[in-house]
Amino acid sequence: MKRLSLYFLCLIVLLSSLSCDKEAIELTLNIANLELEEDTSQVLRKTILFSITQMTDAYISYWESDKGENSARVTEVSESALIHKINVFALKENLEYNFRINLENGASYYESEVFSFRTGTIPDWVKHFYEPAENKIITQESGYFMFHKIAAPSCLIITNHLGEIVWYKTSRHNIKVARFTKHGTLLTLEDDQNNPFASGNIILETTLAGDTLLYLRYGQGDFSKIAHHDVQLTQHNDIMFLTDEHENGLPGDGILVLDRSGQKKWEWSSFDVFKEIDAKKYVQPWSNSIFQDEDGHYLVSFRKLSQVWKIHNVSGNVIWKLGQGGDFQLSQEAQFQYQHYAHINDKGHLMLFDNGSTDRPQSRILILSPDQPRREARLIHSVDLPADLFSPIMGSAALLPDNDFLCVSSTQGTILKLDRSGAVKWKMKANDRVYRVEYIDQLFK
Repeated sequence: MKRLSLYFLCLIVLLSSLSCDKEAIELTLNIANLELEEDTSQVLRKTILFSITQMTDAYISYWESDKGENSARVTEVSESALIHKINVFALKENLEYNFRINLENGASYYESEVFSFRTGTIPDWVKHFYEPAENKIITQESGYFMFHKIAAPSCLIITNHLGEIVWYKTSRHNIKVARFTKHGTLLTLEDDQNNPFASGNIILETTLAGDTLLYLRYGQGDFSKIAHHDVQLTQHNDIMFLTDEHENGLPGDGILVLDRSGQKKWEWSSFDVFKEIDAKKYVQPWSNSIFQDEDGHYLVSFRKLSQVWKIHNVSGNVIWKLGQGGDFQLSQEAQFQYQHYAHINDKGHLMLFDNGSTDRPQSRILILSPDQPRREARLIHSVDLPADLFSPIMGSAALLPDNDFLCVSSTQGTILKLDRSGAVKWKMKANDRVYRVEYIDQLFK
């Protein structure tokens, strides 16, 4: 952190608290120890710290210096404190900003004098991975999009609805997986041990301001198996992730659920299901996504099997298998191959990214409705990606609030929005593979 400190800046101000039938009460406050923190891994955010001599609310109003105070935006309110730490988000690189400290105490109010700061420069290698100037969106009305560079040094990027970078962080680790949680935090699987593919040894939860809420490392506590391909928060705020399993020299897949202190709450292994294995015919199921349904059971996508399994969250029994050779009747149009990102969308349907294969070089967005009692899975909707965006590995697809689709052709590094007919509304292009893309409705409150 680089700190620009203006120590013991004491501004004596008067705040008047007025009521209908009482004389004004004068409140004297001192603002002191004003500091500006800059995180060199994230130049689009500033942290402003200061102290006062009386408990009061505070917020920052800020604006680009050349646009005037009428264009000012405001931060969240830091409530009733003597020491305030306020984050200013969604800044632009290489710009001069002005700001005021605003204090409130009941009906009393005070604005400080105008201060200023200048933002730094987003690293060239980050903009080489994703260049905003080449990715203008003009048809998206709202929302944010999160994706990341896989290879180290890695970066996690959030763009706004215009395709502009509004938040990012860099990491010397490989960021293997990133999730935006229901709490507005960032959950990542990272690796500093050169683990192959999507395997990692660090699970990290941080705020947008860079504060660490959770740090779990392989080999500590009950984090006894390498994680791979996916990590998420459970309904109870525990950590669930896919694991590498091994038995009799054969590789498999598993689920491990840890509490926030790293202690095991539940685990499962694919070897619990494959009791008798012919080693000559056996292939690792190769799980690549995990999702918890409203009943708390686990939906796991197994790429090599072209199946999605529903696994009981207590007994570990497989409730059903959907896909090739599974428990459900599927029409030819509903058959999928080597899928990723299986989840229940906001309409209550099973949605996935159907990768396709060299035999069927066509990637699709697929939505199904499994009928468990009848063992039938009805095709709700399918949308083909453009032929040149075939992605035989990785990828994601999600339903947007306007009922269009957000997906990524990972091997082509292309994020795109399609309508229900398959027409492409816009594209964003990265200069490397993109494992997934997630839509975020609200980011900075």
